[in-house]
Amino acid sequence: MLSNCTKNYPKNTFYQYIYMRDNTHLQQLRPILQLDNAEQNTLLAFQNEVLRPILKFQHEIFIQLFAGYLTTQNISFEKLDQTKIKTHITQIIQKNTIIRQQCIGIVIGLFTTSEFQFFLENQQDIQKRIANMLIERLCSVYLS
Repeated sequence: MLSNCTKNYPKNTFYQYIYMRDNTHLQQLRPILQLDNAEQNTLLAFQNEVLRPILKFQHEIFIQLFAGYLTTQNISFEKLDQTKIKTHITQIIQKNTIIRQQCIGIVIGLFTTSEFQFFLENQQDIQKRIANMLIERLCSVYLS
C-alpha cells in the first residue's frame, strides 16, 4: 500500500524516505544507558531499553515544551516551595491532556515498528510510565 504513494517518484528521493522507516537508525539515535536489566518483566525491560533512552534523547525538547506551556499559561515557580512545584508539575502532566499527549507523541515518534506494536498492546501502562518518568525529569530540572 505504501509503495503506491511513491511510485511516481524516482528512487532515493525524500518522498520514499518519508514512507520507509529505518528502524536501525531510530535505535542508533538513542543514548546507551547502563541499567541493571536482570530479571525484568517485559514492561520494565521496555521501559529501561526503549523509554528511558528516548526520554533522555528528547530531554531538551521536553524542557522547551514545558517552559513554553508555563509561559503561555503565565505560571511561575519562583515563589513556590519544592513540594508545590512538584505538585504543580505532576498536575500539569497528569491533568492537561494536550501537554501529556504531546509528550507521549514525542516519545512514540521515535519507536520502531515493533516497539510501536508493543505500545499498542500495552498502551495504558506505557503511557503511565512515560508520564511518571517525564514528571521525574521535569522535577529534576525545576527543583535543582
